[in-house]
Amino acid sequence: MDPRAFAYFPTTQPVASKKSNYCVLLDKDVGERSSIEYCKCGKCVIQPTSVENICCKETLENNSKYSKNVCELLGDHRCICDSAIVRDYVYRKQELELWSMFDNWKSRSDKQIVSSLDPHRHIRFAAYQKLTFLFHGVLGMKKRVELPSCLVDFIRKQYPNPDGVYIGFKNAEWTDE
Repeated sequence: MDPRAFAYFPTTQPVASKKSNYCVLLDKDVGERSSIEYCKCGKCVIQPTSVENICCKETLENNSKYSKNVCELLGDHRCICDSAIVRDYVYRKQELELWSMFDNWKSRSDKQIVSSLDPHRHIRFAAYQKLTFLFHGVLGMKKRVELPSCLVDFIRKQYPNPDGVYIGFKNAEWTDE
């Protein structure tokens, strides 16, 4: 199979810990982050890679175009997860199911949406996509923006993987090694 055929789509392999520390959301290199010291909202958890270890409150101190979008919904809330709009997006399971089915149809995939090993995976993925769309609109092919750690954890708690293993964020240049 020609590897270029799926060059624009993420793989399903777990994220390696040694990748670039450039964060698109903050438009800067965040360096190594292996502790929770970056969190200012009190709801972040340690993620496998530095670019996933971003707090929603960091967007307030940043002027990137993507940070501004998150700031608008953050408002005066202590955490982005406290926003009624964000909570509404995450809690509406039927809408996330429909979003997932539409995305599957749009990509003309025959792949089964619901995994027997992780029945919530497609819902989590739909929540990530839908919130990214809410914050930033259509990004286009090969463009991805990280979500804050607190928000990712909020979604994972709502729709957990039974074995507790998650894929993690992959930028558009990700390749399996």
